[in-house]
Amino acid sequence: MNPFFSVIICTYNRSDLLPRALDSLLAQSESDWEAIIVDDASTDNTAEMVTKYTSACPNIRFFQRSVNRGVAAARNIGVTLSKGRYVTFLDSDDEYEVDHLAFRRRILVRDRMIQMLHGGIRIVGHPFVVDKDNPHETIHLSRCEVGGTFVIKNEVFQKIGGFDDLAYAEDSHFYETAIESGIQCYAVDHPSYIYYRNTIGQLTSQKLMSLENSTTDPTP
Repeated sequence: MNPFFSVIICTYNRSDLLPRALDSLLAQSESDWEAIIVDDASTDNTAEMVTKYTSACPNIRFFQRSVNRGVAAARNIGVTLSKGRYVTFLDSDDEYEVDHLAFRRRILVRDRMIQMLHGGIRIVGHPFVVDKDNPHETIHLSRCEVGGTFVIKNEVFQKIGGFDDLAYAEDSHFYETAIESGIQCYAVDHPSYIYYRNTIGQLTSQKLMSLENSTTDPTP
């Protein structure tokens, strides 16, 4: 039988952080899931590190790309390989609280009309990002869509067409496309997705630093 959840974990050169994400998945109170790790052509020891997880847990699969194409393409590949009724995401530098999947399953089972869940984050680090609609301003993450929190019916994801390869804010773009397509969405307020904003190389952090540098008055 197909699992209830397919958890797509995309990673690139984060062999030091990925175990935290995977351990949080293994610690879930909900056990009806599969995980698909998509390595976007890492040059570190990610493949070697992941082996101990795939060897110990048969519902974790590993797919390694030969060319780096970014998180949007990696997520889409992961969903293509998935078998679950619902697909969801876990960024390789983030983690789940122990009840993350169980809480969301209860909502989906209670209301079969819901096609997509989103929201419910606990932020570690700087809570502001550059506004996609005004690159000269910042907004609080509570006003943004975080792709790691998305839980969506597999066939609905295919209908939307997946994530577009954008320079910034592909999560918000996907959510807006879902709304425009008439997808029944539900916002979750239980903060069980732990969103780390202090990871080196994180795109949203780089955008924020660039904005701060451009708006800082020069020292006289």
